[in-house]
Amino acid sequence: MRKIVYFFVLFMGFWQLNAQTYCTPAFPEGCDSGDEIDSFEIPSASFSHTSTGCSANAYGDYTSMQINVEAAVTYSYKVTHTQQEKEHVKIWVDFNNDGVFDDAAPELLSSAVQDYDSMTKSIFTIPSTVAPGNYRLRIAVRYNSDPIPCNNVDSFGEAHDYTLVVAAAPSCIAPSQVTAGSVTLTSALISWTASTSAPSLGYDLYYSTSDTVPSSTTTPSQTNISGTSTTISGL
Repeated sequence: MRKIVYFFVLFMGFWQLNAQTYCTPAFPEGCDSGDEIDSFEIPSASFSHTSTGCSANAYGDYTSMQINVEAAVTYSYKVTHTQQEKEHVKIWVDFNNDGVFDDAAPELLSSAVQDYDSMTKSIFTIPSTVAPGNYRLRIAVRYNSDPIPCNNVDSFGEAHDYTLVVAAAPSCIAPSQVTAGSVTLTSALISWTASTSAPSLGYDLYYSTSDTVPSSTTTPSQTNISGTSTTISGL
């Protein structure tokens, strides 16, 4: 019996070790031509990793760096490249910690295409069902086509890995899908999808001419907004 138990313990330890062995993506054409992740920033998570350039072998293991987020919260991010167009970006998280990045939701966290100049911008939402803990995040960029988690096709691009630290969902969750419509020279109608934790005193709105994310001490531009839309005037 002792031998059986000992073997079981050894087997479980071996399985857990191998479950955390991740593939190393390869981009045979490299990232020297500007197809790199020169910066990766998530402002509202206070995460900024800039001026990293093109990594050796087009892959950077930055799992010593932590990205702190909360479940059920939506975050905006931006990635910069030297190449001016046609960069495709994807972000995956190994939420079940099996050592594999699934190229589909929920582990495919975001997919975006470079929109202007040297920058790709988009959002992602941490699923509300994710348990607090540490998870491996991979972000990859590939020229003119979508990257895959274990990229091995002949292509230009680069990938970085980080450690995503997920905390429990906050009691007050921001609304999502914020859009602007009915835009005039001096006004715009702002709409959004209601928060899953409806605020008893309504919503606060903040707008600015810069992309600086407001902090908890920033004075809102409008307060106590009922419903899911409002008009900004005096622009």
